[in-house]
Parts: sequence; structure tokens; C-alpha cells
Amino acid sequence: MVSDGVIALLVGSLAAAGALSLLCGFRIARTPGVEVATGMGVGFSSMTAALPGPAFVLTFSDMKPATLRGTVGTVFLMVAVAALIGLLATGEFGLYEIELIGWLIPGIILGLFLARFVRPLLDRAWFRPAVLLVALAGGIALILRQVL
Repeated sequence: MVSDGVIALLVGSLAAAGALSLLCGFRIARTPGVEVATGMGVGFSSMTAALPGPAFVLTFSDMKPATLRGTVGTVFLMVAVAALIGLLATGEFGLYEIELIGWLIPGIILGLFLARFVRPLLDRAWFRPAVLLVALAGGIALILRQVL
């Protein structure tokens, strides 16, 4: 009912507002209902704006860094599989998408290699604000992409 640009603008605005509120000290009480809503938000923002992280991070940002990293990775994997199944079912996955995946593979391999050296640095006091700043930056980037 609305354009993709409007949806992306909405997702970016919600991500930026949520991250900014958490950076300012607001806390979300994690309840089963909030977790379900978060899952719906992750699915919606993933499929509409390719931005799955902010909704998840806003709810689960209080996790210990090691737990958050593993959980985020698992959630992103499940979102990617669901998106792939949806794209295959609708005939929207072809050679161009395979080429895009090919461009990502070197970065994935490099990231897996570097992770063993970087991981110990992430269990510090700055990790939570850094995660929130990434969510804020993602939201702002999505807004700017639609506005500019």
C-alpha cells in the first residue's frame, strides 16, 4: 500500500530512534510479548529494508557480549534462510543474486579469520554503546538513502 521508499524510511527512523533512546539510558523490559514483537520487527525490517539488526539489538542489548554475538549470528542466519526461501519461491533469486553472494564471500572469510584476534577486545565496557551506535548509523544511513 506504500512504496518501498516509505517503508525503508519508516524502518530507518524506528531504528535510529530506538538506538538513540537506548544510548540516552532508556531500557526495554524484556517480556515474552516484547520478544515476539522483536521477532516480527526483525522479520519486517529484514524483508523490507535489509536491516535486521536494530530491532534485535534494541531488545537484547543488555546481553553479555559473547552471548549477544552468538545470538545475533544465529538470528541473522535464520533471517537469511527465510529470505532465500521467499526469494526462491517467488522467482526473485537468480544469477545476479548469486554474483552478489560471490562478492560477499571474501569479506566473510576475512571476518572469520580476524574474529579470533578481535573477539577478546569486544568484551569491554564500550561494546554496548558501540553496538547501539552501529544500529543508529544503520538507521540514519537508511533514512539518508531515501531522502537523498
